[in-house]
Amino acid sequence: MRLAQMGLGIAGWILVGATLLAGCRWGGDGPTRYQLSGKATHQGRPIPKGRILFAPDTARGNTGPGGVADIADGRYCTRSGSGTVGGPHVATIYGEDGTVATEEHDNALFPPCQMRLDLPKEDSSQDLDVPASARP
Repeated sequence: MRLAQMGLGIAGWILVGATLLAGCRWGGDGPTRYQLSGKATHQGRPIPKGRILFAPDTARGNTGPGGVADIADGRYCTRSGSGTVGGPHVATIYGEDGTVATEEHDNALFPPCQMRLDLPKEDSSQDLDVPASARP
């Protein structure tokens, strides 16, 4: 079980790296990025710690660089220069209980959860609630 969980972590970091590299492809003259922020909850309760990866939903015709936001105390905000391009996106949410993971203790609140979003092409706020069906 622990190796599978590490694999998810490694896969997540690979996705983060690919997202950041994709963002570099457009350089300084690339598409406009918009800051996105809001509450991040699981079953209505704040997610103590985590990360959200925003990828343009290519299946719905959206392209461009992805965005990244860290979750802290139930709130998130995309990083400077790493916002979203707006339009259809797939958000992958990783949530932790805020403790240190060990071999005996997995700190994941739920498995990575994907949501389809339609994001505005402007700085905005959108609250995200991971449903009860997403459990470790």
